[in-house]
Amino acid sequence: MNKTCKRILATLMALAAMLALAACGSTSAPETTAAPAATNAPAATNAPATATPAATTAPTPEPTPEPTPAEPKEIRSSLYSFPGDLEPTTNYYGWGVSRIGVGEALMRFDENMDTVPLVAESVENIDDTTWIFHIREGVTFHNGNPVDAEAVKNSIERAMELNTRAKSIAKIASMHADGLDLTIETTEPYGAFLGYMAEPVFTIVDTSVDTSNFANQPICTGPFMVESMIPSTEIVVVKNENYWGGEPNVDKITFLNLADSNAITMALQAGEINIGQEVSGTDLYLFDGNSDYVVSTRPGTRTIYCCLNVASQFLSDMTVRKAITSAVDLDLYASTYVGGATGVGPFSPVLKFGYDELNGYTFDPEKAAALLDEAGYIDTNGDGIREKGGAPISIQIAVIDKTNQSIHKSVAEAMQAQLKNIGINSELTVSTELTYDDLRANYDIVFKGVNAGSTNDPQNFLQLYFTTDCSYSYGNYSNPELDALIGTLDTEFDLARRTQIGVEASQMILDDCAFLFIGYPDYNIVTSSNISGLKHYPLNIYLVDKDIDIN
Repeated sequence: MNKTCKRILATLMALAAMLALAACGSTSAPETTAAPAATNAPAATNAPATATPAATTAPTPEPTPEPTPAEPKEIRSSLYSFPGDLEPTTNYYGWGVSRIGVGEALMRFDENMDTVPLVAESVENIDDTTWIFHIREGVTFHNGNPVDAEAVKNSIERAMELNTRAKSIAKIASMHADGLDLTIETTEPYGAFLGYMAEPVFTIVDTSVDTSNFANQPICTGPFMVESMIPSTEIVVVKNENYWGGEPNVDKITFLNLADSNAITMALQAGEINIGQEVSGTDLYLFDGNSDYVVSTRPGTRTIYCCLNVASQFLSDMTVRKAITSAVDLDLYASTYVGGATGVGPFSPVLKFGYDELNGYTFDPEKAAALLDEAGYIDTNGDGIREKGGAPISIQIAVIDKTNQSIHKSVAEAMQAQLKNIGINSELTVSTELTYDDLRANYDIVFKGVNAGSTNDPQNFLQLYFTTDCSYSYGNYSNPELDALIGTLDTEFDLARRTQIGVEASQMILDDCAFLFIGYPDYNIVTSSNISGLKHYPLNIYLVDKDIDIN
């Protein structure tokens, strides 16, 4: 058979096989198929066959997106009395460390100016010289090191070694640490001791580490830790996630050193800061009643006052001093310049030391003129200035503080005008460079501002500023009877009696006409309306804590 025939035969055989297979497919034998997805398939019909849809694969579900991380919560704030560094034992810089939520002491003052435990959980006064502080369990430093009685003891010892004021106010004879119990023996009965243990100079720091960089980054126990500091410019703190009191709400706070109240006002209006401290009273109307801001104002603990130099040529005469106290309008000064309660005695009304019980000075220019007549000061030549023995009465006034300097200067200028009305000439010097000896020898009136409530007790302010040869005796004032009364505070532990001694001492000071108490500035904080959890303390050594938040 030739090749062509063979090819034809093969083709015919293949065609026959295909026909046979087709005939088999028309029988009733079931089809074998892959298991379909569970459906209600329709019954077979004689309808023309249709193509069976190709099997499909179920679509792959889209992956669930990861939740978007929450934006970090950050706050920007001005800072009252910006510290030169963050070493708690330098000057009063511990106050700054406290304000920024970094440093904590054994005790603190609450919103009612009561002294309460902080790093200590409780305290016992065993006898006149023995105190036992029970340290909170679970407190750690920012680096994770545990805080126990030994750590607290070492921190207090360090403060007394580095700060002479700390050593003098603590009066500690010995300390003994036992686990979480710290026993402190004082050198003498010391009723004011507990308040001093709230002083930020005694901020608890970790002395077991290298402390040489504490000026920039102290290791403390507070709800925030220092991330960075640009001296005189800004401080950045971040939350302490392991804070013993619970994790803070915000992640970061930046504190800015703004030049003055005007700069604070402009920064608030521009949205550059969320918190402004000590906005000028003349600017508060810009924020009060504006729904974008919250204004909080309360009486503060700072006292603005003047020392009258009882050793100077003219003011050594009690009658002249009485004339001056009657010639000045303290109500005017307080309402126009100070922005707070009118001055009466050493302590503001927010403190519990007799503001409403004192007999203060009354504005009475006619009485002032009569007193000068009585003292022999007469204007003989008609120039408006009184003389005595041919010498015109002229006094020197000094404004020496940087803090609240503009307030002091404004009051001093108003005082000059009112003194001239009764025939007293005066000259004003504004300088932070005048020495203690220069002030005592050459100035008749010295303006001063002091936080009189830094220990929530009358003893500290009275001893440092009103006793004989005290640290700030710019006016050469001395009253042995007053010294003795203030001295009784050392051994008096009854709080009611301590308060009464403060009242009695204040009245004695007023009776001597050796000081003029001008007023007590209100302490204000202005925040943007999205800030919450900010506590406003009368004592401005506190500002932020773990509860502050921004929405």
